[in-house]
Amino acid sequence: MEKFIENNRFLVLDALRGIAAIGVFLFHIHPANFLIMDGLWLLVDFFFILSGFVLYPQIRTISSKRDGLTFIRKRIIRLIPLPLLTIIFMIFRQHNDQLQEIKTIEVDSIQTYVGAILLLQVISYQIVQVNLTLWSLSTEFYVNILSAFFHSTKVIISIILASLLVLLYSIHYGYPKEIGILAISRTCLGFYIGLALRKFGGKLNKSKLRLIFSSILVIPMFGLGGRSIAAILLAIPIFAYIIIDCSKIANFNKNQILIRVCKWLGRNSFGIYVWQIPVNSIIQSKDIFSLLHLNSNSVFSQVVVVICKLSILLIFSEFSIRFYEEPVRKVLGGRNHK
Repeated sequence: MEKFIENNRFLVLDALRGIAAIGVFLFHIHPANFLIMDGLWLLVDFFFILSGFVLYPQIRTISSKRDGLTFIRKRIIRLIPLPLLTIIFMIFRQHNDQLQEIKTIEVDSIQTYVGAILLLQVISYQIVQVNLTLWSLSTEFYVNILSAFFHSTKVIISIILASLLVLLYSIHYGYPKEIGILAISRTCLGFYIGLALRKFGGKLNKSKLRLIFSSILVIPMFGLGGRSIAAILLAIPIFAYIIIDCSKIANFNKNQILIRVCKWLGRNSFGIYVWQIPVNSIIQSKDIFSLLHLNSNSVFSQVVVVICKLSILLIFSEFSIRFYEEPVRKVLGGRNHK
């Protein structure tokens, strides 16, 4: 499997990453108690596992402090530029008099903005408020730093067990899931399970039945996620099985259209994820209802709003990646694509 992995773009996982980013977007814009969408926040745990799974080949080659620092530098180049742009965008949005009527986030100190730029969201919910989705990038970044120096087999297993215990403790006492020890333990558990999947996954045979069963369980998992944070404990093994089985699906032969769609979804997944809150803060549902003369209470109107906002989000993502993120990463010497 290792040879297969090294030479494969994981097209199915690319597609799932983009779909998961759209799922988180739907969670943030949907009306409360609407079907299973209250549980779509669990898709963030899919990102954590997939991140560890994809980064393992780079992490396993780290054998010195210099290698570790090089890996961290690449992570900074990968994770910082686009979120930084969205933070600047949100700062402007909150201080533009023409946009005050849609101001929904209260940030009242320079320390909050500095913390956001430094990806310190894991420390304070006030910092998270600058751009709600960036809490996960904050925890992932610091877990990445941890993994650069602690990734032996024994350490991987130890961190998985320790993270699970801390996660259980945090869930039991009702800690918030976007900051503090619950966020860190949740990220560590998912990321290190991803490392373990890549390290030992070759010993698992491909199973269509297991993939089908895991995919079916996603629906009740999201349903539980709308009611309890404990759904994380169900989501992690389900996502782990989906990732390992989808990683063994071969490329789509000569179906160029499908290949391009998968690559495009994977390429834009990061942009979709970090831009969704800024876009949603400006493109208001009430304005779409008014412009298109829609009944705000109808399901059709809600679908139209989703399509409009998603279309604008994809435009933001594509333009910022093509004309900002990729040029910046080339200038900085970044070649580390997740």
